[in-house]
Amino acid sequence: MNDLTKERPCDEGCYCKKCGASIDPADEKCPNGHVLKDVGRHYKVILKESIGLSDSIGKEHKLPRPIPLTFTKYDEFTQKISTSQKLNLKNYHQTTKYRLSIAEYCLNLLLENYNNNIAFAAGLTGFLVQTKSALDSLSEEINLYYSLDISKSQWVTDIKTLIKTKNLTKLSIKNSNLAQILRLNLICEGSWFSEFNTFRDQEGVHRKRSPRHITICTPINDIQIGGKGVARYCVNILYKINKIIEDCYYSMI
Repeated sequence: MNDLTKERPCDEGCYCKKCGASIDPADEKCPNGHVLKDVGRHYKVILKESIGLSDSIGKEHKLPRPIPLTFTKYDEFTQKISTSQKLNLKNYHQTTKYRLSIAEYCLNLLLENYNNNIAFAAGLTGFLVQTKSALDSLSEEINLYYSLDISKSQWVTDIKTLIKTKNLTKLSIKNSNLAQILRLNLICEGSWFSEFNTFRDQEGVHRKRSPRHITICTPINDIQIGGKGVARYCVNILYKINKIIEDCYYSMI
């Protein structure tokens, strides 16, 4: 493998986690007699450059197979606003689905190229940006539909602005159930959202990318960033955000 920094100085990058001896991943014991199934056959590689692993990294990885998204409540709300004179509302409504559909495409790109190459990076970055953007677009929809007057002249409403206490209070007057859906999912149970938003900012937008921790073994290979198995994490996030958006539309119908 090229451009890799290994945690132990051995040609294959494999080591016994108990004593540090170089090993072949096919061995059952290390040279010092430690049983590898007890100490773990996984070995970790930390990526040094933005282009790193070969296409072979993902071949044995048991990747999740995401079910295509559904937009049932989205379609029902589309019918409800079909006669609305608020053109911006319709535009943002279309944008919400557009963003989530791009996120779904990026997730499949990531899974098809689960080897930390440029295609993987493009899929991950696009996924993180577009899933958050879908929530932001939904927020402006809500702002326009209920005439909350949250947006400023230069900026439309984003999800972090919408879930501020004063704005949820405004929304509660118009639709208390919708305000409760947002409160429960993004504030009361919002540790996932705070973590996701930070991950999105760091990995997809603003800051230097984090090291990839590549675990290679049989039968599972994985790519982790900050302790997150990227494939499983992204699939779960997509379904969670899709459900929140559908629940919001259901409350608005």
